[in-house]
Amino acid sequence: MRRICGIILAWVALSGATSAAPSGKGSPFEKESWGVRLTVPGGWRAAEKDGLLLIGGESEAGLIVVRFVAQTSREAMLAEYGRGLQEQGMNLQPSGPAQDFRASGGQAVAGELVGSGPNGVQYRARAIGLLSRFGGGLSVLGLTTADKYATVKARAEAVAMSVTFSAPKAPKGADVLAGRYEYVYVAPQGGYTREAKITLCGDGRFSKGGEMSGSGSAGSAVTSRNNGGTWRSQGDAREGQITLLYNSGQSETLPYRVSQDPRDRGGYGPAVTIGPTKYQKSGLGNCR
Repeated sequence: MRRICGIILAWVALSGATSAAPSGKGSPFEKESWGVRLTVPGGWRAAEKDGLLLIGGESEAGLIVVRFVAQTSREAMLAEYGRGLQEQGMNLQPSGPAQDFRASGGQAVAGELVGSGPNGVQYRARAIGLLSRFGGGLSVLGLTTADKYATVKARAEAVAMSVTFSAPKAPKGADVLAGRYEYVYVAPQGGYTREAKITLCGDGRFSKGGEMSGSGSAGSAVTSRNNGGTWRSQGDAREGQITLLYNSGQSETLPYRVSQDPRDRGGYGPAVTIGPTKYQKSGLGNCR
């Protein structure tokens, strides 16, 4: 399961996340670019922030963090679980090996993390990883203080058991931007070369500087958590913004502009400037 970056800060900042909505008897959440539908527990509220779905208790102390992973496997989930959670003054380790978890949405594994946080406070977490038959998966992590764990464990498991998967739909603008892009710069005097690559898949994944993979495996041709994830765009066939949601939990939003100069058009389409870099389109976005 992917580590949760800045989880303590996210807990504190939940009230400042965008699109927050209170839930009464339980409310549905659906994200087409993930191909995920789930139910937010009654009395909890949900908000998206930095590529995560944060679910916080209105009267129950705890935080449930849901993250979509574009590509993963059972082995990758078990490896992430085994590494535990160490950040922001928190150190949680597995209390035992992960076990199979019964979920209607697909194959799943689950385990518990225990340890301490800032000022020596004792925390426990229920960690659940679900695999989608359409590729990728979802991690659900319910975190709270040790004395409140039973309630948050039940809420996290209810979220995981409510998950259903469908084929992810391409984000808005994908018909214009989806593709493989390359940038190469060679200094006039030689001795300096810069290359950059980015692939925007039509199914909502992206990779930078290597072949598409979301496993986090080592190797120069394999995408790590820090240069792959999912993307979405807002705009039209000429310009707009593209948001890259990295598997590490980080995100960045950059302007894009599609070149209207015929000299910038190749066999796969026009060049696109993303942020400060003008990329030439070198392939399609099918990412098979």
